[in-house]
Amino acid sequence: MSMEMKNWFEYKRLEQHLHLLTGKEMSSFNLSEWWEESGAEALAFDISLPDPEKTDNITLKELSEIVRRLKTYEQYEESTNSFRSTFHLHLTFGNGYFDKFLKLNFKSYDPKLFQRNKDKNGNYFEYGINEITVKLWNNGNYKA
Repeated sequence: MSMEMKNWFEYKRLEQHLHLLTGKEMSSFNLSEWWEESGAEALAFDISLPDPEKTDNITLKELSEIVRRLKTYEQYEESTNSFRSTFHLHLTFGNGYFDKFLKLNFKSYDPKLFQRNKDKNGNYFEYGINEITVKLWNNGNYKA
């Protein structure tokens, strides 16, 4: 058996083992080529992080904080290589956790709310934190 085939079997076994440990579908994780993405630590973090859940009792203040985190870059320590800084950035911008949470819980969620857009006159604009929060909250009628 070739080394490539042995490696494939090893990764399949690892995938099955991780599925048993976490209950997660592992096909969405790039186990065999993790070095080409965010690295072993970020992969382990993503695998161990619970999937976003549907909630019926989020507050406007909590929603506003999520939107603020998605729209604002924050550096927690002098070094952007610190553990806290690295995983804050990965969670906020890298793995899409908050986007998945918003999509699951807010019927008016649209990724364009967090992107640069073009108006009918061809001018570029971005929605502000308050605008996004208001659109998602939808006067309390937000549930997806």
